[in-house]
Amino acid sequence: MDLGLKGRNAMITGSSAGIGKSCAEVLAAEGAAVAICGRKAGQLKETEKEFKDKGYQVVAVQADVTNADEITKLVDTVARELGGIDILVNNAGGGQRGSFTELDDETWQAGIDFNLMSTIRCSRGAVPYMKEKGWGRIINITSIVGKMIALPPLPNLVEYTTTKAAVISLSKAMAEDLAQLNILVNSVSPGPILTPMWEENARTLGKSSGRKPQEVLDERSQGVPLRRFGKPEEIGYMVAFLCSNKADYITGTNINIDGGSYRATA
Repeated sequence: MDLGLKGRNAMITGSSAGIGKSCAEVLAAEGAAVAICGRKAGQLKETEKEFKDKGYQVVAVQADVTNADEITKLVDTVARELGGIDILVNNAGGGQRGSFTELDDETWQAGIDFNLMSTIRCSRGAVPYMKEKGWGRIINITSIVGKMIALPPLPNLVEYTTTKAAVISLSKAMAEDLAQLNILVNSVSPGPILTPMWEENARTLGKSSGRKPQEVLDERSQGVPLRRFGKPEEIGYMVAFLCSNKADYITGTNINIDGGSYRATA
């Protein structure tokens, strides 16, 4: 299916690896020019080279999206290099483990800056370019644990679940606010996706519990009705669809991609 993304300019945060990289790659394969960003210069350069070797039009910008000034520079650079921004995928995010009573103000603020404020600031920067063209797509990558409590073996994610829930709510509010500008805003909630981040979690948890990393991964996958981890590209495909004209009547929606993990009826 031709999604009609040729000639579109897309900025994807946290896109040197994992879900963000897959989102960028699917968009690039559909003909969009993509801007990737990340904090690790070496990893970012490797991804940029990989994309260029495949013939994709790509711009790589090193940036820390927890820093407001760096976001301003990121948006300005991407808009200048690509000639505007049509699509924004707010993917960068993360969190610190800890129970509610263990987390201090500094940890909470770091999570808010990483997950919530980065989404607000990047979107605020990109919207004027979308408004100018009368067309825009914003996709916010959240998490299934923004809608439910994290399952073992990753408990104590209260800061992460709270800030990701805020992004889901923000996406609904943005969709209402930006609809008259023909800027559609949706969010995607991945379940357990096999990314370098999850593999690192498995190594850390395995070491602390005397188990092999694969045993940790197997335990988590048993909590998924499909009995497996998702693939990063499975998020990328949905993101690309939501960015296309095939999804012109979809805005303010949160879509779970979680192998059936979310079991509530609403």
